[in-house]
Amino acid sequence: MPPEEPSGGRRVLVVDDVPAVRAFLQLALAEQGYQVMLAGDGQTALQMAREVQPDLILLDWVMPRMNGAQVLRALRRDPRLKQVPVVLMTGSVGVDEIAAGYGVQWILEKPFGVTDLFLILEEALSAVEPA
Repeated sequence: MPPEEPSGGRRVLVVDDVPAVRAFLQLALAEQGYQVMLAGDGQTALQMAREVQPDLILLDWVMPRMNGAQVLRALRRDPRLKQVPVVLMTGSVGVDEIAAGYGVQWILEKPFGVTDLFLILEEALSAVEPA
């Protein structure tokens, strides 16, 4: 019998406007057994989140048309999505306090490696799992 996947098949929505970042995250997450959904902008991300109810959202902070703050605001207003943990991905300085105002506890500073990615994902997912 194969070992249990650490992800438990959880659904992760990756939101980033850079195709190479999405491809990297899709590969890294899929290799660990996560179900990965990809969105290249905030509007698509909100639509997908409403349809699939992800277990976690990896969200880029700086994107055209609808930035991370706008996506977070919409997520927190939606009763079905407001409790979904969000891991913010950013290369910007000083985002911590703004993100905390939206309930974001986890920030991945770009560039990041897979070790940091999985440590934060597991921390975020375990924080919302029922005891």
